[in-house]
Amino acid sequence: MTLYPAVCRVLLFCILTMSDIHFLTFETICEIHDKGIADYGEGTLGILDEHAIRSASGQPEAGMLGEYFHEFPAGMAAAYLYYLTNQQGFLNGNKRTAVGSALLFLSQNGFMLKNTTPLEVYEITVGLAGENIKGDRKTILSELTKWIDQRLAPIEAMSESKSN
Repeated sequence: MTLYPAVCRVLLFCILTMSDIHFLTFETICEIHDKGIADYGEGTLGILDEHAIRSASGQPEAGMLGEYFHEFPAGMAAAYLYYLTNQQGFLNGNKRTAVGSALLFLSQNGFMLKNTTPLEVYEITVGLAGENIKGDRKTILSELTKWIDQRLAPIEAMSESKSN
């Protein structure tokens, strides 16, 4: 019997408790930023607004009454991508940090993006940072969540398909 990826994610979420999801810390996000600047050699290390970074890094984990505001895992990855891109807490490398954070969050929780290219991820991220963005935050996050969800795959399934 084959389960569809969306069904697998719903079942996984029902099994997980709030403490089972691996969120990124402020320190981890700063490490992602520093590595991105070091690896690509473009931009200046440093924090412009620590509170903006802490706020953005806490958005995926935000919730009330035991319920998260963002669905696991696509909505939470979308929250990292959206808020870290838009809050501009670092001097440089905000978009790189946002992409790296979203991908690391997915990986630490057993997921990866499939059927997408680095260029497509780049275009999505630049679009989030642009001044010509159309729609309110809720709509944009919903569309971004949908985009991630359509490309989401469990890491084990991707490893198995490569070995066959």
